[in-house]
Amino acid sequence: MNHVVIDWVNDQPLANTVTCIGDGDDGIWNIIDQLAPDVQHR
Repeated sequence: MNHVVIDWVNDQPLANTVTCIGDGDDGIWNIIDQLAPDVQHR
């Protein structure tokens, strides 16, 4: 299921910088790491 969400997000027009907030669980950060190129997320 995660790959569906990741693919959908990566197909959307994103801002120059995407800010992601998580609860510290490694699982969410592993997903966030796959969203947009590294230069676009923080």
